[in-house]
Amino acid sequence: NVLLGDDGRIKVADFGLARAIEASTLTATTGLLIGTVAYLAPEQVEHGRADTRTDVYAAGILLFELLTGGPPYTSDSPMSVAYRHVHEDVPPPSTLVDGLPAALDDLVVRATRRDPAARPMDAGAFLAELRTARQDVAPARPHALTLVVPRDAVAPPAAQPPHRRRRLRRTAWVAALSVLLVAALAGGWYVGLGRYTSAPAVLGLSKVDAEAALQKAGLRVDYLPSAYSEDVAAQRIIDQDPRPNGRVRKGGTVMLLNSLGPDRRAVPSVIGSTRAVAAAALERIGLKVGAVTTQFDSRPVGIVVSSDPPSGERARPGAAVALVVSKGPDLLPVPDVTGKPVAEATATLNAAGFRAEPTEVFSDGVPAGRVVSQAPADGQAVRDSAVRLQVSKGPELITVPDLRGSTTPQATAALKALGLTGRAFDLPDGQGRVVTQSPRAGSRVRRGAVVTFYVL
Repeated sequence: NVLLGDDGRIKVADFGLARAIEASTLTATTGLLIGTVAYLAPEQVEHGRADTRTDVYAAGILLFELLTGGPPYTSDSPMSVAYRHVHEDVPPPSTLVDGLPAALDDLVVRATRRDPAARPMDAGAFLAELRTARQDVAPARPHALTLVVPRDAVAPPAAQPPHRRRRLRRTAWVAALSVLLVAALAGGWYVGLGRYTSAPAVLGLSKVDAEAALQKAGLRVDYLPSAYSEDVAAQRIIDQDPRPNGRVRKGGTVMLLNSLGPDRRAVPSVIGSTRAVAAAALERIGLKVGAVTTQFDSRPVGIVVSSDPPSGERARPGAAVALVVSKGPDLLPVPDVTGKPVAEATATLNAAGFRAEPTEVFSDGVPAGRVVSQAPADGQAVRDSAVRLQVSKGPELITVPDLRGSTTPQATAALKALGLTGRAFDLPDGQGRVVTQSPRAGSRVRRGAVVTFYVL
């Protein structure tokens, strides 16, 4: 800051180079600007480097501001101003103020070249060029002194003739150069007074220890917004400004950057989603789709079956999550095993890629132990699925009841209830009761067999 006192004296305050911290060790996208962005040199924005030519750039911007009334770049966003420093050349001041001598234009343009090698080497070289430019535009009267204009002047100034206005403009240029010249000289004076100390190294320390070390050195502490770090544990110091052993004014402030620890994102659940939906879910939290493989599955084609890392695990930003996607069920032809012994049928199905699930049923036509039917009977089925088998346990045999003493209707009903058929023969002069039957009571017959009984 260049301060003009009421007594006409010029003071330079708040020394300190703006510095760009390239935060590649923090996150892939974090960039922090520390300092006054209006005076930031391109190499500070791009590489975080500063040397004597960086000071020359800032002085050139200040000269531009003295000559035109404002800095070359303005914006609501500091990052926009920094972008213009990197990608645009500072225009000659004469593009904004008519009548400026070419010597001033050349000095501003040289001091603010985007390539540091094209600028004056250091403040001394710049000061020499500044003095030369001042001589080129100075009025004939040497050693002009800065005067303080009284504030209580009451009469408005009379209209000045053209030659008088030109001389005033020329004097204004000289005054501007004088301000910058005095500022440069004052800077050297100020630096040599020993008002600076070395910043303690607090990188890697906890917040408590870092604050204690800085306070012990008589310095104040302030914090930048915390940032993630792959290398520095949470609640420890990632970076500091000034850097360790860097110059800081006694009693000044050291800016600290506190670590949040490694940045990790919880892998979302994507099982059951389509591949496109899964990719969108991963991208929303800073992850990406990695290798995609397919496998047979009961889910429809294109549906995510699994992920690696699985849902709930934590991954660093930009990490790849591998997906396994269904290519539909694995269908195989089903062999026909009806009529085969159950052991042979089971082995055949296993060899074909299926499981046998047998159940026993009565069968009059299929011998016991052989397959009566199967489901599915033919066509295709999913690998490892079950084929249901009905295995014969032979014909169902019914025990013939004792019908003696029953009437004809009673005997017929009893046989029908058991799945048997009754045939009655009535004998004359009887009482209408069953006296004998065939087969006899207790015999075992197949369902549907005929039982003959005689009624007397």
